[in-house]
Amino acid sequence: RNALESYAAERRAEAADTLMQEVEKVQPARQVRPFFRILVCDYPVQGASQPEDSSAPQLATVTFWAPRGLEPKDFCEGQRYLLSGLTVSPQRAVAVSDEPRQQQQQQQIKTPLRLNFNASGSSWRPMSAEQSAIDLSEFRERGVLHIDELWQVDSDQEVDLVGSVHSCRHPGAGQDDGMVLTRSVLRLESADEHGHKHYAAISFNAETFGSINPEAGSPVTVRNCICLKPSNAETCTFLLRADDTTEFVFGVPSSTGT
Repeated sequence: RNALESYAAERRAEAADTLMQEVEKVQPARQVRPFFRILVCDYPVQGASQPEDSSAPQLATVTFWAPRGLEPKDFCEGQRYLLSGLTVSPQRAVAVSDEPRQQQQQQQIKTPLRLNFNASGSSWRPMSAEQSAIDLSEFRERGVLHIDELWQVDSDQEVDLVGSVHSCRHPGAGQDDGMVLTRSVLRLESADEHGHKHYAAISFNAETFGSINPEAGSPVTVRNCICLKPSNAETCTFLLRADDTTEFVFGVPSSTGT
């Protein structure tokens, strides 16, 4: 019997090796270029005594291509850095499409500038920063928020959010609750201290984040998403948008703070 089981195991291993060889011929391994992204804001000019005009570009996403030893942890939140030799990517606007059609009115949201750091032609170094200048900038120290705490967050501010999965819907799934979807929407829920439910509807591009179909009720932490505004159609519901720097972490509860 042992010999038969050993023979069967060897045959299964050989079949698995053959299958993997066939897969590699049909779909060879991709050549992936490593990268990571950080979100930066303007540092006020010397002598500034009030925040800059909010209509001016103040935020940028910097993509570090083939970083050669650089890691996200090398860039601490709230610290000042000088980045030289960056290139600019084409800019784009994102439409809010997870509202009822009659209220959407083709609203456009301006995204941060998209910049590129190339190891062969770019350089960086840390610089000193004055707290008074940081206070005038767009930088806000973040904590992980519960959904009901989004009332205190300004529109277009980046947040980290924790909650439980309520549902996840994708384009082509039809119309539901008066919402016409052109982007996927992950809906989260959490209860406040009085037990009242609050909801967050996070729109995201499925092509960017891949297939996201989490189980209802599972915990999720969403990092670096953009808070838009409370929904006009549903009570106790906030609208948010996922950008290129957003991260979805499923099944890992996170400590919270305001």
